[in-house]
Amino acid sequence: MSINTLCNGLRKNGLDAQIITVHNYHGTGHDAPGIMVYHDYNGPYPSRDALSACEIATAYATRHGYSAEQRGHYTATLIY
Repeated sequence: MSINTLCNGLRKNGLDAQIITVHNYHGTGHDAPGIMVYHDYNGPYPSRDALSACEIATAYATRHGYSAEQRGHYTATLIY
């Protein structure tokens, strides 16, 4: 599955997914495409919706062979 297809699938699941460039991918000096899924929240703690969006994005990425990492305090998920 390509990164564009994965991004479209995340958008169909109702997530705010955008294609980005991951610079210096794993210290190799090369750039790689990635996806940032934004699920920001208001207040001092992540909302139930933000936690759910993070879980959905991570599960979808790992199901299709990609790695996913939390960014910020549940404000986004990086998929590469």
